[in-house]
Amino acid sequence: MTKRDDLAAHQSGTLMIEVLTPSEEHIQLIGGVAIVNVRMHISGSYAGVSSESDFRFTRVWVHTSGGSCPDYGLALNALAAYLSATSVMG
Repeated sequence: MTKRDDLAAHQSGTLMIEVLTPSEEHIQLIGGVAIVNVRMHISGSYAGVSSESDFRFTRVWVHTSGGSCPDYGLALNALAAYLSATSVMG
């Protein structure tokens, strides 16, 4: 799924996220770069079919003159993004 496809699915209501529950968060700062890794339990639906699962998100943010993060007074742009479904061991 491309970024454009993902945004269109949210905007059209095809993809509906109802609950986001974070369980882990790791942030590593290296110079002007932040690597953020979050484990998130997501409940919602796709094309009317309900589902829930755990996912791991990784984002690499770079401090630039563009972008914005007004809550922290920073200008940030996403350099890379990754998402994977995780399995629960038990």
